[in-house]
Parts: sequence; C-alpha cells; structure tokens
Amino acid sequence: MKKTLTIIGMVVLVLVVAGGSFYGGIAYQRYQLTQTRAAFQSGRGFPGNGTNQDNPGGNLPGGFGGTVTGQVKSFDGATLQVSTARDVTAVHFDDSTRIEMGTAAQATDLQPGARVIIIGQRDSSGVLTASEVLIISAP
Repeated sequence: MKKTLTIIGMVVLVLVVAGGSFYGGIAYQRYQLTQTRAAFQSGRGFPGNGTNQDNPGGNLPGGFGGTVTGQVKSFDGATLQVSTARDVTAVHFDDSTRIEMGTAAQATDLQPGARVIIIGQRDSSGVLTASEVLIISAP
C-alpha cells in the first residue's frame, strides 16, 4: 500500500510540475508578444504600448491620431476615399503627406483598387489628415 501511494504521489507531482511548466511557457510567450508588438509600434511612432492589434479607421490610444486600412475608391489630389471594413472614409492630404510603396511613391500611385494603410491626425470633428500613406498593393 505504501508503495502504491508513493507511486501515485510521484505521478501527481510530475503532473503538477508539467502543468506549471506549460502555464509558465504560455505566460512567457504572451509577455514576449506584447514586448515585440510594443517595440514594433514604438519604432514607427505609435504609443508603443503593444495594444493596437486591430483598429481600422479608429483613433489610436494615447492621442496619437488615427489610422485607416482599406482599399482606394478614388483620389482627386486632395481627398482620398478609402473603403474600410466598416465604411468609406475620406482622408485629406496636405503638402507634408508622405506616400510610400516599399520606397517613395507618388500621388499618381494611389489608383482605385490599391490597398493602403494611412496614418495621420484627426481634428476635433473627426476629419483625418494623412501624414503617411503606405501602399500595400497596387491595383
């Protein structure tokens, strides 16, 4: 009987150690993911808190401004109409707006059907003025 209890105790101990190790590994991986995301965002001018997972068309935390991800519907040189997952959003351009497509790009590269990520500032009425446009794929 004593031998059986010792074996059962050892099995329970092994299971507890294995379960604790598994949980510790998961917790460590979550921590690493948050740190990697924060470093990535911080290097690109975002607040760097690691929480901006999916925010199409919304305001970013920390008062950064706004971001829009979607497909170009039209561009008249001053205003870009972008179809997002939620709606069509108007984005205003000014002389300081940078347009990139791996390398520097031109406003003429903003053709209907192009997929873009836009980062900018929202004013008090919610109008987004782009500071940077990244063309993900051309039409």
